[in-house]
Amino acid sequence: MGLRNKVGILSEAFAHDRLYERMNGTYGFVAEILEFTHKNGRKMAAINAKAEKDAIDNVVNNAGKVQKGVRFKMVALDKKIESYRTYDYIPYMKDGKKSYIRSGRIIDVPNVTNLSKFDATVSTTLPKGYFLPKSMKSIVEHLRKQGVKVTELKGRKRATGEVFMVEKLTTAKRKFEGHNMATVEGKYVAKTQTFRKGDYWIDMAQPLTNLAFYMLEPQSDDGLVSWNFFDNYLKSQGVDTKTVEYPVFKYYSVR
Repeated sequence: MGLRNKVGILSEAFAHDRLYERMNGTYGFVAEILEFTHKNGRKMAAINAKAEKDAIDNVVNNAGKVQKGVRFKMVALDKKIESYRTYDYIPYMKDGKKSYIRSGRIIDVPNVTNLSKFDATVSTTLPKGYFLPKSMKSIVEHLRKQGVKVTELKGRKRATGEVFMVEKLTTAKRKFEGHNMATVEGKYVAKTQTFRKGDYWIDMAQPLTNLAFYMLEPQSDDGLVSWNFFDNYLKSQGVDTKTVEYPVFKYYSVR
């Protein structure tokens, strides 16, 4: 929801509680959220609107000048959680290894490190937009399903920017939610290219600019590359034996 410039609220019940306890806890949490939004709805809507305007203004004013993160790591906040309430766990040995089982006793753990901050480990330049060839229609359809504005060209456009050269494609051996998650290694190289009628244009000065960026950047840790949308294309181009151009053009100027 943050990538959509919206306040996000996640409701999760404690997994080890009995079903009736989880139901009661969830009911109480949702009731409180509804009460809070009833009282603060206009303020929340204003926060959302400002976040959307700031995202668009960032593209208009800073495209080609600033770096944005695409891969991240968790880091600790400066302030620790003074007291964290949780269940106590009882250690025991199994097959020569120490394991733990939850007890019914609730305890307060002092000074818990709060890993609620994320720092970028890989960053890349924010573009004015992207171009995709008409052969990438399936990618465009998925972007549109998410609400990203994509324009089909009616004429020629010549863009100056860069393309990512994929030097290595790696897929995870273990599946996650039915996918062998993919990562690519490589580098951006400068390029000028002409796009024609039927190709696709994404102007990043739009409300879902952050979502489009995170989905299309090839090194994003949760983008379309990660979820195997480009596997077939890259393999058909011979990525296992040579460097292959990622079929999404990132531009900084266009005419």
